Amino acid sequence: MKGLSILVGVALFALAGCAVSKEKYEAAQTALDGSPKLRSMAVADCVRKAHPSKKEMEILAALTNSSEASVKTVVCRRVIAATASGRLSYADYQAFVAGRPTPKIIRILQGR
Repeated sequence: MKGLSILVGVALFALAGCAVSKEKYEAAQTALDGSPKLRSMAVADCVRKAHPSKKEMEILAALTNSSEASVKTVVCRRVIAATASGRLSYADYQAFVAGRPTPKIIRILQGR
């Protein structure tokens, strides 16, 4: 699950930098919701910054039902889209940062 944490963390931090307050998270959420171009930029930044190991890539590919070649893009897109839509709450974000991925985060990664 370390790979999950690394990649989702990169996707979430692409939103507004590292230690994100609720106010900054909500501002990033609003900005992403209103700008397809900003979402694309956040996904590209996430993919560029993510460097999971081979084993982590295998686990993430299985979790997301995607290929290892596309898993970083799939994870980043799903997390950014869920954040923009409000589906990924600040509470879920905080739980994830604390090392406790919620069932909702898992469902988001699975595309459900």
